Amino acid sequence: MIAKNVQITLLLAAILLTSACVNVSTLVHDSGVRIEPISNESGRIRSPGFWTDRDGISLRGDVLPGSAGQSPLVGHIDIAITVPDGSNTVCAVTPLITDRRYDGSRFSQRFASLPPRGSRVRVWYHSEKASHDDCAA
Repeated sequence: MIAKNVQITLLLAAILLTSACVNVSTLVHDSGVRIEPISNESGRIRSPGFWTDRDGISLRGDVLPGSAGQSPLVGHIDIAITVPDGSNTVCAVTPLITDRRYDGSRFSQRFASLPPRGSRVRVWYHSEKASHDDCAA
């Protein structure tokens, strides 16, 4: 009987330890933030959205090759967040994450918090690796 209790205790401990390592992400619905994906002939942004997990907030999405795009995609994503009063509060550049399981790439950029309701988030794809300032556009 004691051996069976020890087995059950060890099994429960293993389940608790492995489940503590899982970082579950949840899509933020109805955040009141407008996300504007800006695609071009090199690539088009699909499904951009804010996600929350135990580490905070991130903006994630996919980039698929456009009519003149190459595969796998290379380059970066520019992100500009404009709050309701019209000022740019955040400008970020994030690299693409190539996923060989499908014909496209992903991006993910962490932020300290979700932008305030009424904010506008513009997301650009660039096929060049060099960075440039789209936040003023």
